[in-house]
Amino acid sequence: MLLPSTHPPSAIQAATAWAGKLYGPSATAIRLPSERDQNFLLETAAGEKSVFKFANALEDRALLEAAA
Repeated sequence: MLLPSTHPPSAIQAATAWAGKLYGPSATAIRLPSERDQNFLLETAAGEKSVFKFANALEDRALLEAAA
């Protein structure tokens, strides 16, 4: 996603932009705690929730998914 700025967006700005793109303009993004990556709770106006994650592409996928 390209944003009109000379500075890269913060993670919360990017997550909020993706929330709006995926779920509509009234969707919100709330930062969640995380050890390595950046996680956000996305919520729609209707109360639907999902987790959005920014992670290093070189990270082990099983670790990112918290799978054994």
